[in-house]
Amino acid sequence: HRVEDLPRTHLPLVLKPLRGRRGEGLVIAAGISGPKTPDMVSREEAEQALLSNPAGMYLQPWHPPLRFDGRNLILRIFFGTSQKTGWRCLGGAWALDNKAVVHGSATTIFGPAVPV
Repeated sequence: HRVEDLPRTHLPLVLKPLRGRRGEGLVIAAGISGPKTPDMVSREEAEQALLSNPAGMYLQPWHPPLRFDGRNLILRIFFGTSQKTGWRCLGGAWALDNKAVVHGSATTIFGPAVPV
Protein backbone atom coordinates (compact mmCIF):
# COMPACT_ATOMS: atom_id res chain seq x y z
CA HIS A 1 0.00 0.00 0.00
CA ARG A 2 0.94 3.63 -0.49
CA VAL A 3 0.23 6.48 1.94
CA GLU A 4 -2.54 7.75 -0.33
CA ASP A 5 -4.16 4.28 -0.09
CA LEU A 6 -4.67 4.55 3.67
CA PRO A 7 -8.37 4.94 4.39
CA ARG A 8 -9.48 8.26 5.86
CA THR A 9 -11.25 6.76 8.86
CA HIS A 10 -11.67 7.41 12.57
CA LEU A 11 -11.14 3.70 13.21
CA PRO A 12 -7.70 2.30 14.10
CA LEU A 13 -5.81 0.29 11.49
CA VAL A 14 -2.90 -2.13 11.35
CA LEU A 15 0.06 -2.14 8.97
CA LYS A 16 2.03 -5.38 8.72
CA PRO A 17 5.30 -5.97 6.88
CA LEU A 18 5.10 -8.46 4.03
CA ARG A 19 7.52 -10.69 5.96
CA GLY A 20 8.20 -10.90 9.64
CA ARG A 21 7.81 -12.79 12.87
CA ARG A 22 6.65 -12.14 16.41
CA GLY A 23 5.00 -8.87 15.53
CA GLU A 24 8.23 -7.26 14.26
CA GLY A 25 7.44 -4.13 12.28
CA LEU A 26 3.74 -4.32 13.15
CA VAL A 27 2.16 -0.85 13.40
CA ILE A 28 -1.15 -0.21 15.14
CA ALA A 29 -2.31 3.29 14.25
CA ALA A 30 -5.05 5.36 15.78
CA GLY A 31 -7.75 6.58 13.44
CA ILE A 32 -7.93 10.18 12.33
CA SER A 33 -8.80 12.18 15.46
CA GLY A 34 -9.89 8.94 17.08
CA PRO A 35 -8.88 7.64 20.52
CA LYS A 36 -5.24 6.52 20.85
CA THR A 37 -4.14 3.87 23.35
CA PRO A 38 -0.52 3.70 24.62
CA ASP A 39 0.29 0.86 22.16
CA MET A 40 -0.93 2.84 19.14
CA VAL A 41 1.04 5.29 17.03
CA SER A 42 -0.35 8.43 15.46
CA ARG A 43 -1.63 8.45 11.90
CA GLU A 44 1.46 10.47 10.87
CA GLU A 45 3.79 7.86 12.42
CA ALA A 46 1.93 5.10 10.52
CA GLU A 47 2.40 7.02 7.28
CA GLN A 48 6.14 7.32 8.02
CA ALA A 49 6.36 3.56 8.70
CA LEU A 50 4.72 2.89 5.36
CA LEU A 51 7.05 5.31 3.54
CA SER A 52 10.11 3.73 5.16
CA ASN A 53 9.12 0.24 4.00
CA PRO A 54 9.77 0.18 0.23
CA ALA A 55 8.44 -3.38 -0.14
CA GLY A 56 5.01 -2.22 1.04
CA MET A 57 2.86 -3.44 3.91
CA TYR A 58 -0.42 -5.28 4.44
CA LEU A 59 -3.30 -3.11 5.64
CA GLN A 60 -6.12 -4.39 7.81
CA PRO A 61 -8.68 -2.99 10.24
CA TRP A 62 -7.72 -3.12 13.93
CA HIS A 63 -9.60 -5.80 15.85
CA PRO A 64 -8.67 -5.53 19.51
CA PRO A 65 -7.66 -8.73 21.29
CA LEU A 66 -9.96 -10.50 23.72
CA ARG A 67 -9.61 -9.47 27.36
CA PHE A 68 -8.94 -12.00 30.12
CA ASP A 69 -7.94 -11.27 33.71
CA GLY A 70 -7.08 -7.67 32.77
CA ARG A 71 -4.74 -8.75 29.94
CA ASN A 72 -4.96 -9.14 26.18
CA LEU A 73 -5.61 -12.63 24.83
CA ILE A 74 -5.32 -14.03 21.32
CA LEU A 75 -6.24 -17.49 20.10
CA ARG A 76 -4.47 -19.31 17.29
CA ILE A 77 -6.78 -22.12 16.28
CA PHE A 78 -5.82 -24.55 13.52
CA PHE A 79 -8.09 -26.62 11.29
CA GLY A 80 -7.33 -29.52 9.00
CA THR A 81 -9.32 -31.34 6.37
CA SER A 82 -9.41 -34.67 4.64
CA GLN A 83 -11.79 -36.19 2.14
CA LYS A 84 -12.81 -38.76 4.73
CA THR A 85 -13.53 -36.55 7.75
CA GLY A 86 -13.97 -33.05 6.32
CA TRP A 87 -12.83 -30.05 8.34
CA ARG A 88 -11.80 -30.67 11.96
CA CYS A 89 -10.45 -28.45 14.69
CA LEU A 90 -6.91 -29.56 15.51
CA GLY A 91 -6.47 -27.32 18.54
CA GLY A 92 -3.99 -24.51 18.77
CA ALA A 93 -2.51 -22.11 21.28
CA TRP A 94 -3.41 -19.04 23.28
CA ALA A 95 -1.17 -16.10 24.14
CA LEU A 96 -1.71 -13.63 26.98
CA ASP A 97 0.08 -10.30 27.48
CA ASN A 98 -0.42 -6.75 28.75
CA LYS A 99 0.60 -5.31 25.37
CA ALA A 100 -1.72 -4.75 22.41
CA VAL A 101 0.65 -6.74 20.18
CA VAL A 102 0.33 -10.25 21.62
CA HIS A 103 2.82 -12.10 19.43
CA GLY A 104 5.53 -13.51 21.64
CA SER A 105 7.42 -10.89 23.60
CA ALA A 106 9.44 -11.74 26.71
CA THR A 107 6.31 -11.07 28.82
CA THR A 108 3.88 -13.22 26.80
CA ILE A 109 2.39 -16.30 28.47
CA PHE A 110 1.44 -19.19 26.13
CA GLY A 111 -0.74 -22.24 26.59
CA PRO A 112 -2.47 -24.97 24.59
CA ALA A 113 -5.96 -24.60 23.12
CA VAL A 114 -7.36 -28.12 23.18
CA PRO A 115 -10.58 -29.01 21.31
CA VAL A 116 -13.26 -30.65 23.42
